[in-house]
Amino acid sequence: MTALTLCLDFEASGIGQHTFPIEVAVADPTSGEVQSWLIRPTPEWLAVGVWDKAAEAVHGLTVERITAEGLSVEQVTEALTNVAYGARVLSDSPGHDGHWLRTLYSATGVNNPPFALQDFHHFAWACATRVGRRPDIAFVKAETEAAVRFPVTHRAGADARHNAEILRQLSG
Repeated sequence: MTALTLCLDFEASGIGQHTFPIEVAVADPTSGEVQSWLIRPTPEWLAVGVWDKAAEAVHGLTVERITAEGLSVEQVTEALTNVAYGARVLSDSPGHDGHWLRTLYSATGVNNPPFALQDFHHFAWACATRVGRRPDIAFVKAETEAAVRFPVTHRAGADARHNAEILRQLSG
């Protein structure tokens, strides 16, 4: 990993159309540093967006909490751009995360985010193939170690850190 590589994860109000991002995080596989931001919903998102109670049960974030503790979309996009611009940004769900990334930036009047998401699994598999003759075993071993050290909790920071640990394991 020569260029700065970051693992990105979103939590959202649900899955599908009219859902909106409520938390985003990036994790650096090299340093282990994680930066995470709760996102205060815009008035438009609250008026016409979908809030899925099943999603809330998974991530544990309530509308009341993100409204009270979240940063504005402008603050989040500025911070995210400062961290991710020029980096290789990986997502384990680029379709969903790409939707929420566009939704987030669109709320600030920016139609195209200043960075693109790449597929985490493709990148991780390429790393695993460099490790040895059995990339499947290398990947499973890295994923298992990451699950022990940083379990998936369906919170953006923890989940981004989990994926960053897989890459760290594969590069070591």
